Amino acid sequence: MKPIVSFSLKLLARTFRSGGALIGGFLVLYFALFAFEGDRGYSNYRSMIREVQAAELKLDQVRADREAIERKVVALRPTSIDPDMLDEQARTELGFVKPNEVVIIGR
Repeated sequence: MKPIVSFSLKLLARTFRSGGALIGGFLVLYFALFAFEGDRGYSNYRSMIREVQAAELKLDQVRADREAIERKVVALRPTSIDPDMLDEQARTELGFVKPNEVVIIGR
């Protein structure tokens, strides 16, 4: 009887050892998969980086537009009126045109 018990204990121990390795391997695979493809994984991180870069480009465009508008506002202030800017605004907003003059306004 002793050899059967010894054999079954060895088989049981080998099964648990290989099962532990198998479970450990699945756990490593599981965490590796989610490290790359999960909600907070590497692929999501890369897509968020692309979104941030696109948002920064848009922010730069908006800042440039704002600075252009601010320059126009400063040029139209009563303390420092730019004659060319005043002439352009009068022609655009009020439709003033000198006789025998062709005005092309593009935007």
